[in-house]
Amino acid sequence: MLPTPPAPERACTLRRPDGAVLAYRVLPAAAGARGPALVLLHGLASNMSRWSEFVERSALRGHHALIRLDLRGHGGSAGDVLVSTARAA
Repeated sequence: MLPTPPAPERACTLRRPDGAVLAYRVLPAAAGARGPALVLLHGLASNMSRWSEFVERSALRGHHALIRLDLRGHGGSAGDVLVSTARAA
């Protein structure tokens, strides 16, 4: 039996304690899928749209929740681009 198709992708935001708002999108796994969630990160001078085609066509779709986000200061995420890894989390 094939798994139930995943729900539509959701656009979300997360407000950090320092006031920065991070944008992310979640494509849930299909009901009954057992794979772990996968987080897709873009590189410098990019944003989460880098992963759009991958999310649409990937064989991972439905088997894993796919989470893609805009890092601070990129795409839909506000905040300064930080050099410190301690504050970037």
